Amino acid sequence: MELSKTKTDIVIDDTIHEIKTHAGFLRLYSDKDEILGDVPIYQVNSILIEGSKINIPASLIKLCCQEKIPLHILTNQHKHYGSLHFTTDNNILNRQTQFQALLNESWRLYLAKQILHQKIFMQKKMLESWQSKSSVEMLQTCINKINNKVKFQGLMGTEGQAAIIYWQEFGKQILNTPNTKFTWPGRVKHPTTDPINSMLSLAYGLLATQCQTSLTLQGLDPYLGILHKSNADRPALTYDLMEIYRCLLVDLWVLGLVQQNIFSPEDFTFTKEGICTLFPHKKNEFFRLWFKRLKYYKFSSNYEQISLDQFLTSNTKLLNSWFENISKMKERNTGRFNRLPEKLIVFSNLKEFSFIE
Repeated sequence: MELSKTKTDIVIDDTIHEIKTHAGFLRLYSDKDEILGDVPIYQVNSILIEGSKINIPASLIKLCCQEKIPLHILTNQHKHYGSLHFTTDNNILNRQTQFQALLNESWRLYLAKQILHQKIFMQKKMLESWQSKSSVEMLQTCINKINNKVKFQGLMGTEGQAAIIYWQEFGKQILNTPNTKFTWPGRVKHPTTDPINSMLSLAYGLLATQCQTSLTLQGLDPYLGILHKSNADRPALTYDLMEIYRCLLVDLWVLGLVQQNIFSPEDFTFTKEGICTLFPHKKNEFFRLWFKRLKYYKFSSNYEQISLDQFLTSNTKLLNSWFENISKMKERNTGRFNRLPEKLIVFSNLKEFSFIE
């Protein structure tokens, strides 16, 4: 893996009392009067606010718009709540193409099959690396079913079947880690009630912010989804983009954190609501490791050495090309789901994604 240089991603949690803009800097306060530090605005790549106690001043929102700095918000349950982005020059034309493609339910179903095929294909590749032969065969059966589905309900049912198989094998990897103190109750989402699910949900929230930024920069509407149904209170297309490599970008990384003893169950605490979360100083370490991997390391792919940030941009451009090419396609649901699209980036060494440095 190679190193590359980038700007800084700022994370603000409940340990920060206040944030202000001051003479070209972001000024952070640990309490009302004590200055924790100043960050030059020109060095800021993005701002992530995690928690519910932080007040966002209007001056910060204005600054983010002026300097084109994405601002993301995660809830106390590690869920991506929303993002503030600046507009892009290609906004209108790309969104028109996206709307024209997805307002036709037949074409939306066609693209949803593409996304689900890729998601289960990656799950299968991971199980192959874990030598789970019987489960690999069951996932292949799920893949074979995709093209025969004529309604979204059946498609999501296949996704659910694959998820049960996948999470069972993921849990075995956790429990088979030598000397581990972690347990695995199965995938539990909101609220998270155990350390492993807490790390998964937090990393998914972080991945969602990156995906939504990538979509916005490409001029796409993150709320008009393909596989996920469009909903006013969630960015459906953001989740679609996440699905393709969620297991690779998050699950393998969390597994690596466990297997390399980066965190232990003693690093977690519970809120009054029963939500399991990392202690503040450990959460800062989690963020540091996440952004370090996202921005600084390059991984082996079928094209070249590529960073995860570059990879997300490439996949977003692939979505754009799908929308643009729909009008050129003469057949719907043609059955071409037995292989991945040629433009898709395929990583050649899955072990790189569980490596922690």
